[in-house]
Amino acid sequence: MTRRSRRLGVATFVVLVSATAIAVALTATSGPWINFNVAGVYYGGVLTNPGDDADFSVILQSSSSKSITLLDLSLVPLPGFATPKLVHVALLGRSRNHPAGTTGWPPRTDIGNDVYPTRPAFGTRIEIGPGRLPILVYGVTGSRSGRLYGAAGVNLRFRVDGMVQTAEAFAGGFDCVQIFSRMATPAQLRQCYRLFARADTAQWNSPAVKLISGR
Repeated sequence: MTRRSRRLGVATFVVLVSATAIAVALTATSGPWINFNVAGVYYGGVLTNPGDDADFSVILQSSSSKSITLLDLSLVPLPGFATPKLVHVALLGRSRNHPAGTTGWPPRTDIGNDVYPTRPAFGTRIEIGPGRLPILVYGVTGSRSGRLYGAAGVNLRFRVDGMVQTAEAFAGGFDCVQIFSRMATPAQLRQCYRLFARADTAQWNSPAVKLISGR
């Protein structure tokens, strides 16, 4: 499924690679006490001006009921593309939707000038497990016009049961940086489509995603 929006000149591209709902692939790197379920792979993309925020989210889904505390978050580079600068991290507040791919901070919704509610992520106790789907939102920026900045997802470092554990969440995003005023031009949109297609191919050819998706 692809969704596009040209509100305020911002094009939003969303790719959901799953037969069911929006999902995230998380792989625990140590410790048997957390079981992150592989429920699919998610990517989104937006078009921004240089230095503007591009925002993406990841659903933390686990089969184990636990309380974790987020200590650190960093970007997983997308091979062949520039890595954006991580500038914001937050937990999504109460909301019926989540920013699959949007702009601004706090992240904008698709309704007028509304923004998604957020709260601090670091140091906060996050409840995970069946029936609990906390959502992290992270904002990135790119500086060079005509370039696509890509993140394959995020590296998470968190405390659980008094121990520190790490995990990768392959729910990333693509930020196509262009210079425009209110509306991106058709030529700029076509260029971003081409770059998104290349980035999508590169992501799906990566060994980690092949392993997660079972291909």
